[in-house]
Amino acid sequence: MQERTVMKLRKFICLILALSVGAALLTGSANTSVAGFGNIYAETEKEIFQGVYYREISGFNASGDERAYMIEVKGDESAVTPFVYNGDVRGKSTLGNMIAVMRQYGYKTVAAVNGDVYDTGSGTPKGMSVHEGNIITSGYASDRVICYDWNGRASLADVNLKYSLRGWRLPFPDEAEPLQESYYFEADINAFNVQHGAGLGMHAFNRNYAPSTMTGEHCVEVIIECDDAQLKVNGTIYGRVLSVSTDTKDSPIGENQIVLSAASGAASVSLLSAMIVGSEVEISVADLANSPISNAKEAIGVFSTIIENGRVVATDRAVHPRTAIGITADGGAIYYVVDGRQSGYSAGLDLVAVAEHMAALGCVQAVNMDGGGSSTLFARLPGLEADASLKNKPSDGAQRKVSNGILLLYTGAADATSVNVHLYPESNLLIPGAATKINVGYTDAYYEKLASAPQASLGVTAGDGFVSGDVFYAGASPGIVEINAYAAGGTGSCTIEVVDDIEIRASVSSLSSVTNESKQINITATYGSKRVAAGNELFAWSCDADIGSIDASGNFKASARNLQTGNIYVAYKDKSISIPVEIKDPPPVFVDIQEHWAKEYIEALAAQGIVKGMDETTFDPDGRLTRAQFLSLLWRLEGETPPQYGDTRVFVDVDASMWFFDCVYWGFEHGIVTGVEPDLFAPDMPISREQLASMLYRYAFFKNAVLAEASEYAPFVDDADIGDWARGAVYAMYANGIINGYPENVFEPVGVATRAQAAKVIHGFESLLENAPPPDGDPQPAPTEEAQPAPTEAPQPEQTEEPQPAQEYPQPEPEEYPH
Repeated sequence: MQERTVMKLRKFICLILALSVGAALLTGSANTSVAGFGNIYAETEKEIFQGVYYREISGFNASGDERAYMIEVKGDESAVTPFVYNGDVRGKSTLGNMIAVMRQYGYKTVAAVNGDVYDTGSGTPKGMSVHEGNIITSGYASDRVICYDWNGRASLADVNLKYSLRGWRLPFPDEAEPLQESYYFEADINAFNVQHGAGLGMHAFNRNYAPSTMTGEHCVEVIIECDDAQLKVNGTIYGRVLSVSTDTKDSPIGENQIVLSAASGAASVSLLSAMIVGSEVEISVADLANSPISNAKEAIGVFSTIIENGRVVATDRAVHPRTAIGITADGGAIYYVVDGRQSGYSAGLDLVAVAEHMAALGCVQAVNMDGGGSSTLFARLPGLEADASLKNKPSDGAQRKVSNGILLLYTGAADATSVNVHLYPESNLLIPGAATKINVGYTDAYYEKLASAPQASLGVTAGDGFVSGDVFYAGASPGIVEINAYAAGGTGSCTIEVVDDIEIRASVSSLSSVTNESKQINITATYGSKRVAAGNELFAWSCDADIGSIDASGNFKASARNLQTGNIYVAYKDKSISIPVEIKDPPPVFVDIQEHWAKEYIEALAAQGIVKGMDETTFDPDGRLTRAQFLSLLWRLEGETPPQYGDTRVFVDVDASMWFFDCVYWGFEHGIVTGVEPDLFAPDMPISREQLASMLYRYAFFKNAVLAEASEYAPFVDDADIGDWARGAVYAMYANGIINGYPENVFEPVGVATRAQAAKVIHGFESLLENAPPPDGDPQPAPTEEAQPAPTEAPQPEQTEEPQPAQEYPQPEPEEYPH
């Protein structure tokens, strides 16, 4: 078992991750260009299961920075089982929830990726899908599918299936032989487990679709009782007509039932109406192309083909987040996700670039799957994680619910006598003299954590530095350091890079302090776009004498004199920064908050200069808060950073003479606010609780705050009153303890937020920011839910615009896909 780690180095660019099992291979070059992706400066690969490898790539091209994530399954080596997760066809779920459901059934997920593009109104995927040999849906516009045979080998197949119905009917009133009691017939079924639409065809449904047909008014629906209601390719099911209902809707679907349905105006209405209760029926599916679908255990539809027989056939040049699947010559697969729409972090790729890169990776066939905000990839890091976790950074800021996904699963337990050792440095980048902890994981042959872990011995085998216990201490020389570990017959290794060509930034851009106050300042070092481990004591600190003093660890003691201004200085080699400082008198004492529940929060923020009173002694805690006032709190929390707007003005109701001018345009530039209308900000409008949650959520996304994932369970009884555009933000803030509801589980989304409530949420939000990494540019958050269009017979993927409610609402780029 061997892990491969490849690093391409250039100035200010660094290693992103070093995960190793067994011997590590390390090579370096000034800059490596790869077809499609661009210049790669960091690439890591780790075997996460037998024959399954997880890879991360960082680089840059003409569009900007790029981050890609891949799972490669070796066709001849893999021990995982591909599993197409559908749930109900009319349902949607996040990939994380799919993994949790499979865990309840005893399956363990090594990796997973989102699947086919879907109609947002119904959740129906575009393409056909098969699970355990059973057809789940014909799809609304199926043309090709990825098939997995019963050995897990992948192939790409054309879809050319014929769904047929055979049975007996009563004579029609105008037929030539009205005395004949019944007529045998054969007819085509136009769609299976697909919602009605403009095509007015004959539809068939089984329980994989939903508990009922979910049809509208004036349908004819025939319920057929079967011994087995699961359709199979080149198979036939037999049943008996249980009931024929005319002018009906939304018929229930039993576990062993097929429901035939035709909407008013369809040609098949008269045929279904004439079917005979109690008569025998046959429903069959024939593969007219004799394709790999005939032997598919699992199959999933695709959006479009991008590589055909080793040749790039993609033409789309639009840059977006992407999900793609490639098939290698040995029947293996590469699952590929690239993040996008996040400036300074990852721009995304066009389909031609994705195809070129996947061809370079060895794919002979490749397809474009559902992308945009749906692009999601999970993987389990052995010894570190018990379950697969989200590895990429979806452009919505959170997982999106999707129609289906592909999970790589296994069951059972391994022989625990086999030991694998995995090393995970808390930081893979250090400056000389810095230290980082090395976390050690131990797994069995199934890469699962051992219940009883041995004790590993760690040591440096190459490079400058040493290990003491489980901590690595960098030496004085930059370079690559290799660390090996030995435990119970197992070995592991990792690599760490020591760099000194760094950029530095302080935890505050400016400092407002009261007389004699002590404040701790921390320094963040970065190498390229990556954070570097560095202790405060490794920097040179000084300050102007008039403002106070500062020690070697960055602890500042303010002067006893107020109204002093000056700078704190921090230096490392040839890099230096200065921090403006202002010394003030202690904050005012607000007489109207002494018995108020928010006293602690208000006083803490007043001491930092983040909140201000109505005058020197009055705060008005229960007074209403306007949109501009709340945004100004976030702006002060950010250090009152001036906007970089040039001469452009967006809002007609915000001009340079207004006190909130800078904070509004700062918020607009960073995607924290837009406006109630394209050219109106409404600064004096009272801010609603859902607007407040939305601003906080997008500010958290801008700051790279680590947010706990919100539960899919809605705890508020007035959940239906929360705007779709704000629901994700509300529950994200609720899940992180920032915003709570009122008694009786009421949220009151359109209720006006008070000044005291704003102080409480800002105070709670500060703790989230303490551990956030430095912002990677300016990512653009977006709402977690989008408009749900009415279903059509064959909905076509296209760009859609977001709804524009009167409340605060972010305006991201249009999605490539309709959801």
